[in-house]
Amino acid sequence: MTRLPSVFRYEVAREGFGLYLGELSTTEGLGLFAPSTPLKLVRFGATGYARLGWATEKELPPLPTAGAMRDFLTENEPIGLIELEAVLGDGVLLSSHDDGECHFRFHDRAEMMDVLLKTAPMSHHGRAVHAILAAQGLYVTIDPDGVVTTFASFDAYVSRMPR
Repeated sequence: MTRLPSVFRYEVAREGFGLYLGELSTTEGLGLFAPSTPLKLVRFGATGYARLGWATEKELPPLPTAGAMRDFLTENEPIGLIELEAVLGDGVLLSSHDDGECHFRFHDRAEMMDVLLKTAPMSHHGRAVHAILAAQGLYVTIDPDGVVTTFASFDAYVSRMPR
């Protein structure tokens, strides 16, 4: 993982364990899984694929794995990805919007922890993981010095971003 998410959000709901990773591209999100992880594409929308103007999952070639989808997105840059929803492995749901955020829904907490541990800042790893898990339902940032800031809403987070 070369780039860290700018903001994290962890939640536990009836549907499972949610993990939001802000400013993480779809290819980076797919890269958190083994390339051979099975993938079932549910929804896809892009503005720049094969000069179609708007392409959906119906226009794509078969992409049966996380690695195949990641390669496809990389090879077709700039594809203008607007939305992607896919099921990875045994039921991990990945949805991305405007190719700048990844939202995962896990049935298994251990799988969620694996992804969180891969994306939390290494320089303050323990503190970061603890802060994210302790702030369930809040947006969490960790600066380079390890300072944790929580936000009650995405709008509150965005309003604090430098312009």
